[in-house]
Amino acid sequence: MKKQQGQTGVATMVGLLVVSIAIGAAPTAVTHLRAAGVLMQIMNAPRPSWLAALEFPIVETREQLRLPGGMVSARRFRPQQLKNAPPLVLLHGVHPEGIDEARQVAFARSMARAGLDVLTPSLPELARFQVTATTLPRIVHSAQHHAKRTGRETAGVIGISFAGGLALVAASQAHPPWASFIVTVGSHHNLMRLASYYAGNPIEGPDGKHHSHTAHPYGSRVLIHAHAEHFFPPEDVAEARRLLERWMASDGQGARAGIGRLRSNDSRAVMAQILDSEVRAPLGDQIMTAVEGRREALLAASPAGKLAAVKVPVFAVHGAGDPIIPSTETRWLAHELPDKHLASAVITPLLRHAEMPEEAESGAYLELVGFMGAILSSARTR
Repeated sequence: MKKQQGQTGVATMVGLLVVSIAIGAAPTAVTHLRAAGVLMQIMNAPRPSWLAALEFPIVETREQLRLPGGMVSARRFRPQQLKNAPPLVLLHGVHPEGIDEARQVAFARSMARAGLDVLTPSLPELARFQVTATTLPRIVHSAQHHAKRTGRETAGVIGISFAGGLALVAASQAHPPWASFIVTVGSHHNLMRLASYYAGNPIEGPDGKHHSHTAHPYGSRVLIHAHAEHFFPPEDVAEARRLLERWMASDGQGARAGIGRLRSNDSRAVMAQILDSEVRAPLGDQIMTAVEGRREALLAASPAGKLAAVKVPVFAVHGAGDPIIPSTETRWLAHELPDKHLASAVITPLLRHAEMPEEAESGAYLELVGFMGAILSSARTR
């Protein structure tokens, strides 16, 4: 069934490509064709051979960037033989593989093939499962560095997951503007509200409606990792974090097999509960106690209350059924952002969190092609 759904989705995308040719003026049609090509590559879907004629061959390199806090690794994806390609900084989310995570690399390549000079800097805190305001200077300096070497004053910025919310916080603080626009993909608005959701409480949008999807345990385990000292005795904190990191790196079997390395019986029991449940009560109460002690730091890394100071266009997209950061968070972003700076806000069934599901209605594809086309257009005109 999934294979058939995927084939239907590909057929829908191909049909939209043809429609784009038929209805668009030449520059707009080409942009939307490239936008559709980006989405097809992210979906790992077969693409028409003629689409390659509209894409650019790319060069991939690795480099070291000197950013606040020290040197970090980065990857660059740029179109060959395309002078003055617009700069784009693509920020990875909370994932141990960071800039080398497969979906991140596929997205960077697809944007470069669409004609952008893409930099993906490593954000060490996010790779270590820490969502913190200490990341903000790295985001700003990455964009300034990439803009300067491409002959621009600003660069476009796309933030995946929590990186999108951090990019908005950075944009609210750093002046003059260092970003030409910001795109958030499944990003947060208020980390304290999210913590409550991960602890098992309902979450609602600015319209008062509750998000209907159950929280994925990934979010609560990120919080427990960050506050491990509240759940484990000192002698087990480091090992507990290593086991959680293995689970979050998709090695659940290895994480469970390592529970015996924890020293106390209580630690082993708690870890077994964390890895084998959705971490609701009674751990939910412990999660809230832990994060209350860091309320100020979590709010410092949240866009909530800061968005009136953002002076660049913002494109926000979110999966309707996102179980990690619920789509109500993007509704809050759109609610708070000044209308003149909210370029677009899309809640789509085509996204889950930072990945695409198998199938959706054709209108959802068209909406997302338009969203991506607007980003490509903005990159070339700013």
